[in-house]
Amino acid sequence: MNPVSNNIKLLRRKHQLTQEQFAEKLGIKRSLLGAYEEARAKPRLEVLVKAASVFNVSVDALVAEDLSRNSLNANAPQAANGKDMPPRPRAQPIILIDKQQQDSYFQNREDQQYLAALPELRLPMMAGQGNAYRAFEIAEEAMPPVVPGTVVVGQRQENLQAIQDGTVCVVITRAEGVLLRQVYNRIARDGTLQLQATHPAYTRTTLPVLGKEAEVWEVAWYLCPQMSFTNASTAPMDIQQLAGMVLELQQEVKQMKRGKD
Repeated sequence: MNPVSNNIKLLRRKHQLTQEQFAEKLGIKRSLLGAYEEARAKPRLEVLVKAASVFNVSVDALVAEDLSRNSLNANAPQAANGKDMPPRPRAQPIILIDKQQQDSYFQNREDQQYLAALPELRLPMMAGQGNAYRAFEIAEEAMPPVVPGTVVVGQRQENLQAIQDGTVCVVITRAEGVLLRQVYNRIARDGTLQLQATHPAYTRTTLPVLGKEAEVWEVAWYLCPQMSFTNASTAPMDIQQLAGMVLELQQEVKQMKRGKD
């Protein structure tokens, strides 16, 4: 049985909750919770976030650690020489802009109170780098093989003139909202970025950015299987690989409710 199944059952019992009581807290059916605990189904990301909040643990601990041995504060791991190993850096939270927030995000993006209320992800492979990244739930079908519901994690590109042609980015403006596109840099020539989708129904668009407000986040990670962007910095992983390192997620990450892990 995988760690997340054991951990959900372990922590539910530790908190003296019946399956019916806990399922109600998660907003799911008791039979589905039973399937999670018996490893017959994989919890969606929104369920993991809610469960982590109820149990006051991080999502990465819930899905990747054996909490029956760890008890969240187990003895420190030891190296072969018997000395304590340094603790693993705790992943900093990465703010997630889900579909519900995308209409209001751009005008509030500098409002720390607004940002603090948004849901978060913790990705251990990005320990110590949370402030440099932001996560976005993709709502449109413009970039196959990306499907609606995919979460992409981007690193802020402050210098738009340094963007290389063909880089896959999340581009955000007040008028266009959140777009995932391949970017072609024409700033030196006419002050624009050319945005290209991979879906044939979407035409290339011209986005004036010189002297205008725009955010660009170069895609670094994505939480969805079988995608193959060509960014040099992008790290493609299928869902099994990602589960082995960080989380066990289904292909489509559903719309998250507000909450923190």
